[in-house]
Amino acid sequence: MPSSQTLNPKAMGRYALLLVSALIFSMITYSTALRNALFLTNDRIVHSYSHNQAHNIAQSVLVFALRDIQEDGGNIPIPSNGDTVEFGPEPWPEMHGSFILRITNSVDDDNLVHITSVGIFDGRSYQVNVGLAPGGGGAFPWPAYNNAIHTAGDLSFANGTVNGNLYSGGMFSIPANATINGDVIAVNTELAHVVDINSGTLNGSLYANTTNPNAITFSNWGGSITGDLFTGPGSNPGDVVQNASQWHPGHINGQMGSLSGLLPMMDVPVPEFPVLGDNYNYHPNISLQGNTNGNINLTSGDLYIPEISINSNTTLTINVGSEVRSLRVNNLNIQQGHLNINTEGDGRLEIFVENQFNIGGSSSMNNNFNPGGADQSAQNLLINYSGSDPLNFGGAQTVNANFFVESADVNLTGGNSFNGNIITLGENVEISGNAANSARVLYAPNAHIHMTGSGRVFGSVIGKSLSAQGNAMVTFSDDYKDSLPDLQSGSGSAQSYTIAHWN
Repeated sequence: MPSSQTLNPKAMGRYALLLVSALIFSMITYSTALRNALFLTNDRIVHSYSHNQAHNIAQSVLVFALRDIQEDGGNIPIPSNGDTVEFGPEPWPEMHGSFILRITNSVDDDNLVHITSVGIFDGRSYQVNVGLAPGGGGAFPWPAYNNAIHTAGDLSFANGTVNGNLYSGGMFSIPANATINGDVIAVNTELAHVVDINSGTLNGSLYANTTNPNAITFSNWGGSITGDLFTGPGSNPGDVVQNASQWHPGHINGQMGSLSGLLPMMDVPVPEFPVLGDNYNYHPNISLQGNTNGNINLTSGDLYIPEISINSNTTLTINVGSEVRSLRVNNLNIQQGHLNINTEGDGRLEIFVENQFNIGGSSSMNNNFNPGGADQSAQNLLINYSGSDPLNFGGAQTVNANFFVESADVNLTGGNSFNGNIITLGENVEISGNAANSARVLYAPNAHIHMTGSGRVFGSVIGKSLSAQGNAMVTFSDDYKDSLPDLQSGSGSAQSYTIAHWN
């Protein structure tokens, strides 16, 4: 018969005691690690929020200061040369923080007025510096936008990618599977529905001023926020966010909380389209074709040419010199040709197109070697277009220029390469196909911007509203800050300033 074995009760007791002790030790260790992880996570969230709020205060104060300085009768004085004036620390109760504003006049040394804005929140600070160069009266005070996209109204990015932060003054939505690599700021407090995320991913945090019930929704199980979510001051995020959970539907991988103060709204000011003067020398029409190239010399003064036509891969070279020169034309047609700009030093050219502007084929503008000035720089050339037909770039053109459009629609399609800034007062902007827009800023305060296909923007997009489908991409770059053209604001101030640097 097989032998039988019996369990020793004393041994079993010792084993049970060891198992229980090990289990208690594991639970204590896990609990401690969990508390530490939660503490570190909450500390990171507080640190990130405090830094962002200090940043918002600093940027907002600076924008208000710049606007005040450009207006007649402003409250912020420019000190005498060599002197400094300082305000603060001044409390800002609505933002639950404070700020310091410092202005130094060193025009005799470096021809700049230096402005420093410091935002302070919860013991943390953020500093922004701007250098202003004195100019003539009425210069347009370019606002500071540190976002990939900024809209005064609705912002819908269905597909594609955004690399940078987004600002929406209306409703923000990801209707499909777009990827946003940055934070989203939604400042609207009046809409019942402010944010909707379908199946896309926000690789950042969401900051929303709204306190309305169910104003933020996740309409698909695939929608996710990898960062944190903050709703309006005094709100319960669980009431504001519908289906908010760290699980499906509506992934929120970070923490939820409420803002201590409303995030500031940032206006989109509108520049004034320039008015032509009368001091132009007349030049007959220019039509180039075959093997005939042409030259225009503007070193001695401005010209009016009723019509310029460039065809058959010919080239028209404009010699500008070291001054700011102006060329006025009724029609500028570059069907297949090249417009070269030669400058010296700080010289640049402004072309006023009053009726028709066409560029087609593989034509180019300002894409030539320029030994006396900056090669292929958008600052060499500003096109002011006041015609009514749409401004179209639809082929394989290469354009290095700044454009200011009075009222026409703007269409960037096909495989064209545009390097410069586009400012338009029109109501519609279309970016589609393989258009590669390296504009440092696309500034369209009155327009709806529509992106489709593989349209690309490298810089910053500012508009009334925006919608994007297809494989659209916007990548933020702050290079635009040193390349914006000098425009007029119509303020009529006796002394105005342009932004020389911003950091």
